[in-house]
Amino acid sequence: MNDTETFNLLLLFRILEDKPGPLANLLRNFDSPGAVLDSTSVSALAAAGMTNQIIERIRDRNSSGRKKDELNRRVDADLRWLAETENHLLTLDEQGYPALLAEIADPPVLLFCRGNLDAFMTLKIAMVGSRNPTRMGIKHAEDFARQFASVGMAVTSGLALGIDAASHRGALAASGITLAILGTGCDVIYPVRHRKLAHLIVEQGLIISEFPLGMEAYPNNFPRRNRIVTGLSLGTLVVEAQEKSGSLISARLAMEQGREVFAIPGSIQSRQSRGCHQLIREGVMLTENVDQVLQELGSLAQIQLKERKKQPEILSPAKKAILGHLGAEPLVIDQLSHALGVDVSELLAILVELEIDGCVVSEAGGYCLA
Repeated sequence: MNDTETFNLLLLFRILEDKPGPLANLLRNFDSPGAVLDSTSVSALAAAGMTNQIIERIRDRNSSGRKKDELNRRVDADLRWLAETENHLLTLDEQGYPALLAEIADPPVLLFCRGNLDAFMTLKIAMVGSRNPTRMGIKHAEDFARQFASVGMAVTSGLALGIDAASHRGALAASGITLAILGTGCDVIYPVRHRKLAHLIVEQGLIISEFPLGMEAYPNNFPRRNRIVTGLSLGTLVVEAQEKSGSLISARLAMEQGREVFAIPGSIQSRQSRGCHQLIREGVMLTENVDQVLQELGSLAQIQLKERKKQPEILSPAKKAILGHLGAEPLVIDQLSHALGVDVSELLAILVELEIDGCVVSEAGGYCLA
């Protein structure tokens, strides 16, 4: 987008007061944000599903007064923020918009991002859980996130207290990529105590929000935020959750989005594990280690990311060694690990990539050539 198009898009976004449905409808029905703003046709705006109140806001955008001045001030502030090197704005129809997120029923029309957009290219696992976890829950979150990061998977979470923060920290500890999805504007860190953590995330990943800059933390924002956490990811791991919690909502969102859900079991005496146990009773995969998650996600990765298929001549030596040991019949992971002298976790990470490349398939508990 050029500067004028960006200005018009942000102005329309501000006029609609963060209503993603109307914004999506207008962009589908008009050639550009500028065409919406210049429209004098009440019938055309109404046909796009706009209420009389919204139509009046759009038509009054050129009228003088305090409201116009305030809108322009906010858009100017948005543009100054975007002028900073690490800050970005993605629209749903852009090539760089994350493909998995675009597949959900109600993807965000705009994404404000701070950090490195290359983080979107990495396979992602969402990690969610209690804001008041047990010490064991924190340990599980940090350990799992560290192991995911060590095999090249990015960890997606919500920067909240408890499991979210532990998951981000675990990925950072392994020098991995982590993505924090905010329930506030991208320039408002909540909770405030996580400002330093947010700064570290920007250095190794992304902070993301669909909310306008300056948006404070309102309770209704966080369910909207959760669908992005799960929508960006191939699967969602629930570390700890009570029976009625936002983490269970996230798990159900992931299921509705057609993504795999995993749950770590805990003590039958712990209230923080009852939500995980409930999910397991409902058929969610009981998860004891990262290897189980990686093996389950391999086939999903192949389906979702076919376009990343690579040519054999650019395969790494490790991938060539694996392909040299595989044939038409499935070979179980333990046998392949022993033959190659490679740790199972490291081996599974490479096999996931080979499935994405279309070189191998998972069958009968093992792997064989595609």
